[in-house]
Amino acid sequence: MQVWTTYAKAQAIAVDPAGRVYVAGSEPGTIAKFDADGQLLLEWNIPANVPGIDLRLGARGGELVVSYSDGVNPGRVEVFDAEGNLLETWLTAFATRIGGIALGDLDTVLLVQRGQPLVHQFDRHGVYLGAWDVGVSLFGIAADMYGDIYFTGIGRMVKLTGEGYFRSSWGAEGSGPGEFTGPIYPAVDDVGHVYTLTPADGRVQKFIPATP
Repeated sequence: MQVWTTYAKAQAIAVDPAGRVYVAGSEPGTIAKFDADGQLLLEWNIPANVPGIDLRLGARGGELVVSYSDGVNPGRVEVFDAEGNLLETWLTAFATRIGGIALGDLDTVLLVQRGQPLVHQFDRHGVYLGAWDVGVSLFGIAADMYGDIYFTGIGRMVKLTGEGYFRSSWGAEGSGPGEFTGPIYPAVDDVGHVYTLTPADGRVQKFIPATP
């Protein structure tokens, strides 16, 4: 596994199909793009340097999706290309804080509300498609190219199939390798590497799939 440190106020992480890692920070309101070894490639500003704003990221197929929420106003979603150019923006129908966002199969956007058990599904343009209940409180979400979904809470990562069946879990609370301090926000690339961001310490950890 690999570990590197990003912004002190880092809030979200995503990985694109080429293995490039995106990290969003609210102070300043910036998205940074890194290569798979943690070398900075690009930064651009976003309108998030506002107290109380939560940022979340998802990436797939050369696009990056960003959500903003403050727990009062409807959440906002923006879609960028890999170079930071804004492609589209829309509002969610609810004002609670967004815990995680991911780009799923068939151009869908998956979104969870922080501490809630529902996974909400939108199309790429913001049309609401429905929701399903996974039965546990959620803090982050990621989806891989096979349809498996990664959920996170405090100190723990859980991997499920797209139908909700358990595959694996790992992690513990702490500051060592493979341990997590506070809530975890996940991302996964197209070869199964799992990246986690813990905002409490700004750490990114990269996990390599176990060899059968």
